[in-house]
Amino acid sequence: MGLSDGSIPTARARGFLLRGALVAAACLLVAGCKEGGAEPTAEPDRPTSQPESKAEAQAAPPAAEKPAPTPEAPAAKAPESEAKAGAAKAPEAAKAQAAGQAHADVKKSEAPGAAPEPPPAPPPAAAPEPPPTVAAAPAPTPEPPPPPPVVSPKVGEQSFSLWMQSSGRYKAGQQGFVEVVLVPKGDFHCNQEYPYKMKLGAPPAGVTYPTPIVRAEGVSVSASRAVMRVPFVPQNAGDANVAGKFYFSVCTSEQCVIDNRDVAVTVKVE
Repeated sequence: MGLSDGSIPTARARGFLLRGALVAAACLLVAGCKEGGAEPTAEPDRPTSQPESKAEAQAAPPAAEKPAPTPEAPAAKAPESEAKAGAAKAPEAAKAQAAGQAHADVKKSEAPGAAPEPPPAPPPAAAPEPPPTVAAAPAPTPEPPPPPPVVSPKVGEQSFSLWMQSSGRYKAGQQGFVEVVLVPKGDFHCNQEYPYKMKLGAPPAGVTYPTPIVRAEGVSVSASRAVMRVPFVPQNAGDANVAGKFYFSVCTSEQCVIDNRDVAVTVKVE
């Protein structure tokens, strides 16, 4: 079937358009290959497809190959999130390191032949506080020593000696004592079974007697000596006279002598 004169130019125009589209598509393919030749594996997952038909190649716009924008915002925030995560894990890492060090110390102490660690030094003892200063009480005035005893004239016999003497200090208004002393002679000894006694006479002025008769309860007797303590109370300072009759007994292995004598003494009263 022959073509008319009007259809021939139309077919030629279509041929030119088809050739131009093919050339443009080829140029685009070449440009794409040049841009992606350095990194052919940049997008391995994107399938490369060729135009199925000349119509699809003619209809594809040149801007279809525009590269996708790279997301920068998440990459910028990555260091901040990593810093927070590192800060959160820092205490746990420190605890793990301390536990590991303690475990290593225990293993080291349990190892055979390991020298024991010395115990920690005790803390220095606090210096004791000085005791509070207390004013010292004045020392009491020592009493003067007692005066030497005043001894009455002695009654001397062949079998004994007898006298009266003072005993200590005397103060007005306070009770004091004088002593009657019996010392046997030779083979004689004091009779320890005899009831010794002292009968006091009428008290002189300024003296009183608590007990007019002093009996055996006031005497100490041994074989070599007998001493009786006679109480009295001086009323005034000065001289005080104490007098009475003393009853006693001395013995030998063959005989006993029972006797009595008057004795007296004058003492000083403060």
